[in-house]
Amino acid sequence: MPVLVAAPSQLARTREVCLEIGRVLAETGLEVDVRALQDVDAIDGYEAVVVGSAVEDGRWQPEARRFIRRHGYALRLRPVWLFSSDSLSEPPAQPEEPDDATELAILSRARDHVVFVGRLAGRLPGVSERSTVRVIRTPAGISREWSKVDDWARRIAGELRRAA
Repeated sequence: MPVLVAAPSQLARTREVCLEIGRVLAETGLEVDVRALQDVDAIDGYEAVVVGSAVEDGRWQPEARRFIRRHGYALRLRPVWLFSSDSLSEPPAQPEEPDDATELAILSRARDHVVFVGRLAGRLPGVSERSTVRVIRTPAGISREWSKVDDWARRIAGELRRAA
């Protein structure tokens, strides 16, 4: 069963989550294609889709919102899961739904939406993130609770195996 796992390509933190989800799904025997949303023209060849986005100012990135809207009909014809990557929390906070998460879940008929909150630690890639680190006086970088990402990916794999 071919599964697309995709997110906008700009931020390494979201790409890392996609790669981890893809790794876990592949370990369960699924055929996985991890791609940048900008490189996906159609989803016809996929039987399931996982779409993610970093959260900026309480909303998904514009590229991710456009992808959901552009492919809304095709997404509704297959199982879809959504994830948000929100990384500016020290210590990790309770996950908050992005302002547009409900709308995007309805448009895609997503089976689930989850927010993965990281904590700052190490080196940050972006200017805005470095600025935030300076303001809140937090060590640079982002660390995730990878076990939560892995558990979620395993749940997806389980649902897909039961449906097959």
